[in-house]
Amino acid sequence: MAATHYFPLELLATVYEAAIEPSLWPQAVADTSRAFEAPHIMLGVLNRRGSEVMRVATQNAAEVSMARYSTVETNPGVAFVALTPPTTVTLRDTFVSDSDLERSPFYQDAMRPLDSWHVAIMNVHRDEVHLAPMGISRTRRQHPFGEAELTGLRALAPHLNRALRVTLRLKEMEARASALAEMSDRALAAVVLTDAFGRVAEANSLARAILAEGDGLTVRGGVLCAARSDDNAKLMRLLLEAAGPGVMPMSGVMQVARPSCRRPLALVVSPTRNAASPFGGSHAVTIAFADPERAPEADADLLARLYGFTAREAAVASLLVQGRSPSQAADELGMTENTVRTHIRHAFDKTRVERLADLVRLLMQGPGVRGR
Repeated sequence: MAATHYFPLELLATVYEAAIEPSLWPQAVADTSRAFEAPHIMLGVLNRRGSEVMRVATQNAAEVSMARYSTVETNPGVAFVALTPPTTVTLRDTFVSDSDLERSPFYQDAMRPLDSWHVAIMNVHRDEVHLAPMGISRTRRQHPFGEAELTGLRALAPHLNRALRVTLRLKEMEARASALAEMSDRALAAVVLTDAFGRVAEANSLARAILAEGDGLTVRGGVLCAARSDDNAKLMRLLLEAAGPGVMPMSGVMQVARPSCRRPLALVVSPTRNAASPFGGSHAVTIAFADPERAPEADADLLARLYGFTAREAAVASLLVQGRSPSQAADELGMTENTVRTHIRHAFDKTRVERLADLVRLLMQGPGVRGR
């Protein structure tokens, strides 16, 4: 078989499947181990602070703790990646001599227990954030890697590089999506994303809590619905206008009556101008609403750290945000009203406001408050 086709083509399929399904990386690594007749292989991804992002290895190699060997100073593979371009492949003994290797803690702790000796090192990926070395090794009793095998590894390296970059990009996107979801869940407004027909794609935690009550708005069969038929008809019209095919989609507002006779929900229906809509060709619509009966929640500990409040001042501030009057706060906290007002004056000084309404407004707009 020609050297450039040293590895089976089925390996490439596994590598590219692992790119978008990271749980398949162990299979890709194991297949690489078999293709090159090497019992031990380890692919690691480190960030430049030395933290491990991902590690996959054959079973025996996976049992070796690498916590101590994630830096340029301690791991020859990491040093190799830091000094070479991505997809570079070399033999270990061209980079580290036998005598230097045998004296190193890395050999004693990570290689010697596996009888690992003949090693090919690959720089799978390197950028300003990540280093990704791969070591593929044989025992002393096996023959060293030959030129044909190195040629095969060099042919495989660009594929591993592309696949790993896809995996890292997807991980970054997932992390950003998670952060955005957390930001959304901390919002004081309930937010729902639908298509033109009210089919729900996403909802933040406040929206899910309100919809679960089924009081005014609910989700039936995956579709956002209003309790009253006339409200539902108006909601559907606003959704169609906001997701309309025209160049000027329209925003709209409405109130939704509630069977419980509590104050109505106030809705703002707006077009979402993101071309990457979760509905394919259909435009997405953002529906933001608030429940006037739900008081926001304030994190007293966070308020204390943000504004330098004492524990008592933070407790008072937390109740004020929830709509309590100074006298109600005094009753709940077992204080006199004069004591509560003293804490409020101290909060005025620390936040540089002069009126109770301004204090509450400032606290509600800060990061220490979230919707309930």
